[in-house]
Amino acid sequence: LARRCWSISLKPTKRHWLSSEDDKLMELINTFGKNWQKLASVGQFSRNGKQLRERYLNVLDPNINKKEWSESEDLIIINKVKEIGKKWSKIAKCLEGRPENAVKNRYHCFFHHNLPP
Repeated sequence: LARRCWSISLKPTKRHWLSSEDDKLMELINTFGKNWQKLASVGQFSRNGKQLRERYLNVLDPNINKKEWSESEDLIIINKVKEIGKKWSKIAKCLEGRPENAVKNRYHCFFHHNLPP
């Protein structure tokens, strides 16, 4: 029983991110770099290294392009999906500043239902 309680207490959280967590993560990245496992232990987050990495790469990275999607970007997504399939990381490399998760979301929310088969 004690072992089970221990493992439950170490389970990473799935709740929404707080702005204070974002600030803390950015501060630790500036201090220690992008060693996600180290940041998870040093920062005393209730999140694991993978969650910290995903938060940074998809939301906090200052190089993320947060502007409206352009027609040319939309065309690149459509053409690349036809060419190579749903390989989001490869498609994202063709779109400067767009994380793979944003590309995937753009495709599924906007194109998926509007494209002919």
